[in-house]
Amino acid sequence: MDDYEVVLMALKAKRSPVGVKSSQYSPNSFASVHKAVSAMFSNPDPDRSFVVADGSRFGSIWELGTNLRIMNPDIYGHHVSEEKNDFATWVGDVHNDKVLVERLLGAKNNEHAAKIVVNHVVQKLHSAAQEGR
Repeated sequence: MDDYEVVLMALKAKRSPVGVKSSQYSPNSFASVHKAVSAMFSNPDPDRSFVVADGSRFGSIWELGTNLRIMNPDIYGHHVSEEKNDFATWVGDVHNDKVLVERLLGAKNNEHAAKIVVNHVVQKLHSAAQEGR
């Protein structure tokens, strides 16, 4: 099962409370979810991918979360200090997601930052599903 399927399962679990049938979601729900999925899982500008101090690269918000989860704490510390947060800056500059920027600024370490990103993605997808109802 890939990351995309995991997020869609989480979304389905959150948006389908007991007694609510999926048929209660309109085609607009699925269009809204598709738009949110595209925003979270695509790289809007490959020339503006984030280049990590270890040489790895990523371009989507989901890839940010995946990379943060496995990142060496020393590498994370290279990009995040009291004076800067390169990840938050990149999310703001490339993805224009002010809510995620604020959340990332409060991250304590790379594992916490990864959880923030994953929760943000699930919340965005959940909101998109509710929006089209």
